Amino acid sequence: MAHYYLDSSAVVKCYVYEAGSQWIRQLTSSLSAIFYSSDLTIAEVAAALAVLGRTGRINPPQQREAVAEFYKHTTTRYVHLSATREIVRYAANLTQRYPLKGYDAVHLATALSLARDMRANGLSLTLVTGDDQMIRAAQAENLPAANPFDYTHLDEPETTL
Repeated sequence: MAHYYLDSSAVVKCYVYEAGSQWIRQLTSSLSAIFYSSDLTIAEVAAALAVLGRTGRINPPQQREAVAEFYKHTTTRYVHLSATREIVRYAANLTQRYPLKGYDAVHLATALSLARDMRANGLSLTLVTGDDQMIRAAQAENLPAANPFDYTHLDEPETTL
């Protein structure tokens, strides 16, 4: 079974069309994978969907549907992990080594902590994010990472000859 940690930028792609959405949707529809994220993702994704609604990128019915589906998935699709004081301190230390924003550092600290625990049980974890800084920091910490933007070719409609 595959294990993935999705940051908020990856999760949003499940609910609105963005570059890399098709790959994320295929990935998260897998029944042979477990998807983890931080509790912070709940607020971050809800906020991102609200911004998309306020700016007209999605219409009000789309926003309501996306938020409702996401909220449902917070209990059925994703395993949410707490942003404990230990994780926040770990994140603060990561910001001293890598050019990370605060919440990005919390996501990375959560993923790194989970990956460490999983390795002890012979399992591996892959971080999924569209943030290049997080990917570089994850790789520097020996955490495999995948970027949905590397799969934008899947977003393009198929053409026939």
